[in-house]
Amino acid sequence: MRHPHLKIERLQGPLTAADRQSVINIILHYFPIPNVVDKMLDFHLAHSDAVIVARLQGRLIGLSLACKLHAQTPYARRPLNIVFERALFVDPEVMFRGLGKRLIVATLRNLLGWFWFGRRFAVICRTQNPTVARMLKKFQQAFPKPGEPLPDDILAFGRRLLPQLGATELEASGRLAGSLDEFKDYDHTEIWQRYYHIRDDAYEQMILNNAFVQRDGRILNRGHLLFFTAYSKPWQLMRYLFN
Repeated sequence: MRHPHLKIERLQGPLTAADRQSVINIILHYFPIPNVVDKMLDFHLAHSDAVIVARLQGRLIGLSLACKLHAQTPYARRPLNIVFERALFVDPEVMFRGLGKRLIVATLRNLLGWFWFGRRFAVICRTQNPTVARMLKKFQQAFPKPGEPLPDDILAFGRRLLPQLGATELEASGRLAGSLDEFKDYDHTEIWQRYYHIRDDAYEQMILNNAFVQRDGRILNRGHLLFFTAYSKPWQLMRYLFN
């Protein structure tokens, strides 16, 4: 359902002080260490080709930061455009159905052009959020699959991208070692239960088993983001994204 007061647009110029504080407040729901979040935001802003914001009655409630790469992939003989979704955050206090999806559509349109849905392209991202993993399964191909290691060609593809991914190693499970060291052993129990846990399915188990560790009834952060990649043929995402 579309909200009459929601506006999604590409940010022109730097974040205002008010917008920056709104973004930091949103990220702190998921990663509650202020000085780390501040540096994280600056890093993503400096390396993004498109910054897409969602506003509700003028207040910033969502943010997508992404860049475009062009490289050889396992999905096609020729190099493809690759959208690297660096960060996608939605204010969990005002979230409504389809907002994350609409931010992604706006990001794809900005980086690939108005007729992005008629192109072949790949997507990569790093996340600890099962909802993001579920969204990627709508693509024609998406990895990792729950309960399965990354195929050798996908693993090699991801390892070539390690400098862009900000990690020291990509494991066959999809774990990006060294990608979130500041949060290693941080107690994410309340964050998981409040913001990440929607249904106990294979995607939640995949995230729990790789990005977190369960110990003495608590959910602790391992300090790893998970690598995800997906591939879309022309028109393949239309029904999902515009439904």
